[in-house]
Amino acid sequence: MCVTGSDVLVIGDSLVKYLGGTGSALDVVSLPGEGVDSVSRWLAENFDARYKLVIVHVGTNDLSREGASVLELYDKLCALRDLLPSGIHICISYLFGRCLSNLPNCWYNLSKTRLVRFNSDVLELNGLLSRSGISILEHGRGFAVDRKLFGGDGLHLSRSGVSSFSMEIARYVQQWRVSICLTFTLLIHLFLLLAML
Repeated sequence: MCVTGSDVLVIGDSLVKYLGGTGSALDVVSLPGEGVDSVSRWLAENFDARYKLVIVHVGTNDLSREGASVLELYDKLCALRDLLPSGIHICISYLFGRCLSNLPNCWYNLSKTRLVRFNSDVLELNGLLSRSGISILEHGRGFAVDRKLFGGDGLHLSRSGVSSFSMEIARYVQQWRVSICLTFTLLIHLFLLLAML
């Protein structure tokens, strides 16, 4: 866990582990091997009111388990917003599919058939999330087709994968901050206009 005093929290499984660090404007909580239930529990027990934006990247471990249900995971992800106080912005990060070319056999010891099913589940979940009304952190197709974004195990991000993911998060945070400033500016102008009446 990397705590910086930021108003932005990134929480998720092991894929968020290296997103924080010295000079980072993010607090990062990584729960390796865990799923959405652990993130829910962490938020319920540890949430700090200084956070105004929470970015969640979790679900890979949930979907890789035998008998995983896309709809159940979707419901749990949507329920995360109910755990947070009013006024806290939550963003769910799309899950990454896994590139099937040159994939090492060690990724959860799953067959290519199971990996195809995993990628299909990821697409279904991401599609449901896109229609949910929850803010989404989208990723380009790079993570699904560029094997170099993943490390030797085919599961965790490589340095270039971490860099790409970090840039996507930084862009999202910047857009979020701009939208807050615009909203605040509009409210001030509206207040001044009403005061002149």
